[in-house]
Amino acid sequence: MENRKKRFAILIIAAVIIVIAASLLFLFRDRLFKKDNFVVTTFNSDIVIKRTDANESLDMPYRYTKALMDNLFIFRQEIAGINIASVKYNMSDNYINWHTPEGVLTDTDRGKGKQVIDEVKYFKGISTLSSIVADKEDCKISIYEGYSEDLLMHDYQNFAIIPSSMSKYFDKDLPADEKVLNIRNMRYGSMLHFTIIGEYKTEEEYDTLYVTYTGLSTLIRAGRADILNHVDCLEIDVNEDKDLNKLMRFLSEYYADAQVLSQYTERNNIYNDPYQYMFVHSMGIEPIELKENVIYEKNIITISRMDGKEDLEMSHVYADAIIKGYNKYSQCITDLDISTGVKGINPADYPPGSEAFWNQPVYQLLLKYDTVYEAKLKETLGDFPCYHQAVTSINEILRMKKDCKVTYYLNYMNSDLIVPRQKDLLGKIKGYAIVPKPLHEATSDLPNFNNHIVEVYESRVYVGIGGVDPSQIDRSPHFRAQFKIIGYYETTDPYDTVFVTYVGCNEKYKSAAFKNEHIESITMKTKGDVEISPLINFLKLYFAPSENAAEYAGSTNELGLAYEYSFTMKEIAE
Repeated sequence: MENRKKRFAILIIAAVIIVIAASLLFLFRDRLFKKDNFVVTTFNSDIVIKRTDANESLDMPYRYTKALMDNLFIFRQEIAGINIASVKYNMSDNYINWHTPEGVLTDTDRGKGKQVIDEVKYFKGISTLSSIVADKEDCKISIYEGYSEDLLMHDYQNFAIIPSSMSKYFDKDLPADEKVLNIRNMRYGSMLHFTIIGEYKTEEEYDTLYVTYTGLSTLIRAGRADILNHVDCLEIDVNEDKDLNKLMRFLSEYYADAQVLSQYTERNNIYNDPYQYMFVHSMGIEPIELKENVIYEKNIITISRMDGKEDLEMSHVYADAIIKGYNKYSQCITDLDISTGVKGINPADYPPGSEAFWNQPVYQLLLKYDTVYEAKLKETLGDFPCYHQAVTSINEILRMKKDCKVTYYLNYMNSDLIVPRQKDLLGKIKGYAIVPKPLHEATSDLPNFNNHIVEVYESRVYVGIGGVDPSQIDRSPHFRAQFKIIGYYETTDPYDTVFVTYVGCNEKYKSAAFKNEHIESITMKTKGDVEISPLINFLKLYFAPSENAAEYAGSTNELGLAYEYSFTMKEIAE
């Protein structure tokens, strides 16, 4: 009898537990079980864009995401996915409304249907479903048959995810491709169509339409160049098995590297803006060091004439060879300084109609600026620097100008003055330029450094009694080279010189007027902790070692010229 009571009590308790468990399962069924039409969305945020001022709201201009989207094909191997989300736009505040073609929605002009439609007050642009989850934490998303999340990245078609509260009011007999929203920007008169590809279910408010980021951006921008405070989130998923250095360098033109944030404080990014945003990543990649590390320099190498003459009077072919072979010995040196001297004339010294005008040099090199850049300079400065000097080292600039400081744009460094980056050498651009600070300040509101160009060109003046003698006219091509501005210098000396890279400027030697110009000096500094035999072996191809120069007398060097120059290596005093 006692055992029977115990068994009965156990059965009662078990039944109660089963009922409670069933009730809990029913109440939380959406959280515990995923229905077939619900999708699970995650995004691997390897790189996250944040503000450098620590504000949580990104509020980033549209142009930053456009630059990344425009380069997706270039980085298709490195980038696995992009999560971009716009800020949430209030429809009424931004003069935006939406409607559907006739017959798409039913029973929405009154009662519950009208209430559901009226609750939708916001738009948000997205490129992944994870942006919806971030906005509506407790939500489930379903994608309709025949569609996929990948469509949200389209830039030529527009798609939408709607609240599930709306879905019951769509005509069930409509083909999937006819379920569309027409969204209109009333302020600018633009309208786009968005095909509905899914819906979200939430315990929060059904107040937001989620649409493709590119489509919403096009609608809001309405032909304007940019949209300020447009981007709320930018994250990048990368393929970590790929070489990501090229991608990191690209990002550093727009965003500071959070690992070395202090190196960006005095620089401007590609939009000529201070670095307001940074990229934070979790890949263990070493940062791009913009400041060359302080390296122990052991020796200084100078080039001199073997005949004892003080002036070097060296042909440009030697400097060209040193630049061409840079990669063979670059690991051995900290600095390469090829000095060509200051060139150019001041046109004001030769005013038209004066006697001086008729005595100006027959050949001259003049500075010219990009049209927009020059217009801005005329508006603010009036006078431009007249002179230029080709350099390979920041030390040459510091030597020429007192109390001088050089500031680079973007992620450019001292080594770029020796060999410019190949990606920048497009069209007539042959190298880089460092301009005086007043030019930098006068053009500080120009939007893009890609348009900041200095041009050095050859101007030929022919003077003759009774006209120009046709036989005296040099009909060879004029020298003309453009240089992308990558920084500026400050000094207490006159701001009369633009410094351009030797690479690019050396193309002038193709012109008969300049082929006999001389290199004034060449110096190198070697690292103290590396084997420098590659450098020594390279130099011997062109110059005799000073300690046994006599052995090279009568021999020809790699250029097919007699050995005229020697190199001397001296230890640098600490």
